[in-house]
Amino acid sequence: MQLTGQRIMFDLRMAIYRHLQRLDLRYYDRNPVGRLMTRVTSDVDVLNDLFTSGVVTIFGDVFTLAGIMAMMLWMNWRLALVAFSVLPLIFFVTQWFRRNVRDSYRAVRGLIARINAFLQENITGMSTVQLFRRERAELRAVRRRSTASTATPTSTRSSTTRCSTRRSRWSARSPRR
Repeated sequence: MQLTGQRIMFDLRMAIYRHLQRLDLRYYDRNPVGRLMTRVTSDVDVLNDLFTSGVVTIFGDVFTLAGIMAMMLWMNWRLALVAFSVLPLIFFVTQWFRRNVRDSYRAVRGLIARINAFLQENITGMSTVQLFRRERAELRAVRRRSTASTATPTSTRSSTTRCSTRRSRWSARSPRR
């Protein structure tokens, strides 16, 4: 089962790579590479967990639960029906929780993607940062972004846009001596 899951993941990675190669250049101008890398790797990792271990775990849990329910019915069917009467409530609470967790998970993934995009751009441009002796300022910016993204939602303007603007201003200045 895990070998099949790994083959599916390989095919999925290849399909994603082919798709990324066919995208227009404007797409890469609008979306920073760090954000794309975060989205691609985190999505593929989640699917990998699902295919390699999630399916096996789900089947095992379903069979265990069915066995427990059968034993409860066999031992005392009246008491089992009373215990089963809370299942609809559990179902509705689970659905409510799933919807709320999905929104939170998307928000967290968006924040992680912004931080990774910011870091990727800064690491790629590290020679420029060092050339203009901006290591401390960039460290403060990384610290500020990391704490701001954990405390409050970020603004709609992307972090790489701000960073690119800042870097273009740096390149216009002469290096400090």
